Amino acid sequence: MKNIVYINIDFYTYNKQIIDELSKHDYHVYFYNYKPCRTSWQKFRFKKSASFRRKMIARLVDKIVKETKDLVIDQYLVINPATFEEHLFDTIYIQHDNSKKILYLWDAIETYPITKTYLKHFDKVYSFDPKDCDENNLGYRPTFVSDE
Repeated sequence: MKNIVYINIDFYTYNKQIIDELSKHDYHVYFYNYKPCRTSWQKFRFKKSASFRRKMIARLVDKIVKETKDLVIDQYLVINPATFEEHLFDTIYIQHDNSKKILYLWDAIETYPITKTYLKHFDKVYSFDPKDCDENNLGYRPTFVSDE
């Protein structure tokens, strides 16, 4: 069985669908929610306070590093991490530099321009946006999980 670190927000049923599909392909999935806010107040602070957002994401990165340090990680799958600071990818990957790193963007780069700085941290980058794919030499994936 292969190990994959999957980083995304908790979004409707997408994560369950993605995890179920990866499991069918012999992956053990370690899921991390990069927006781990439960209450309305936390969600508001995450959106409006850069310092709170940085603190929450720093905790998440520490958790990923600690929980995966003794594992062989074959791949990282990161979806739309527009709230990450670029240097955090190096921190996450430090123990697993040989792992394959995949990024999927479900928002246009124009919406979150910081995501363009992330591209160099991934082996493969996919987007739903044909314009972004053409302009940045990305793989085109109009959908990433559901056969529906």
